[in-house]
Amino acid sequence: GMDVVQVDGGYVVCGGDLDTDWDVLLANFSESGELQWTKTYGGPMNDAAWKVLNTGISLLIYGFTESYGAGSRDTWILETDLNGDSIASTTVGSSEYETAGSFVDSGSGFYLCGHSAATEPNHEMHLAKLTSGMTVEWERHFGFSNGHDGGEDLVVDNGTIYAVGVSAGSNGQSDDGFFVKLNDNGALISDTLIGGALNDQFNAVLTSETSVYLFGSTNSAGAGDQDIWIVKMPK
Repeated sequence: GMDVVQVDGGYVVCGGDLDTDWDVLLANFSESGELQWTKTYGGPMNDAAWKVLNTGISLLIYGFTESYGAGSRDTWILETDLNGDSIASTTVGSSEYETAGSFVDSGSGFYLCGHSAATEPNHEMHLAKLTSGMTVEWERHFGFSNGHDGGEDLVVDNGTIYAVGVSAGSNGQSDDGFFVKLNDNGALISDTLIGGALNDQFNAVLTSETSVYLFGSTNSAGAGDQDIWIVKMPK
């Protein structure tokens, strides 16, 4: 299991089911925790789900697929009805490797964040905006030529996109937290590396009225070894 969403009468969990290969797994539970149904989706290769959204009339499942798309591994958005029966699916990516991070509904479109090797073999942060009909409006890649970079989470606040992840940065050695800010057209406002001499990264982001909160883990600060890391930034 990777994510859970509330539906009428209970909850739907998404994740992966491993038999001979991974498939997307949906499972519906009543409010008391009794299993109502399970559904699996996928092809001959590995496919799995990272996040599920309830639009009110359908479920949107976000993950990755190796069975469909442009090649290698692509990000995958699968739409089902509220009973888990397939309606449509969309892949986003290149012939190179992409994988999922986060997927949000802004009310006027959908935004995804993940990893992509489309423009850099060591991966970059991959951000995209999709219309309500699931066509790609724009895609962007951010990172450094000698480092492994990737996106883990994003939030959309009053037309500004805040995305976080990890980057080996310009030194190509230790990882730093990666914080990127875009406008709604995908134009870069700022990109910032935050961290110390050891490995640090961000996994989640939230906003308040005046600030952006970045959550992750750090080896460079704290009590020792790996600690929970919270960074507050101005909007």
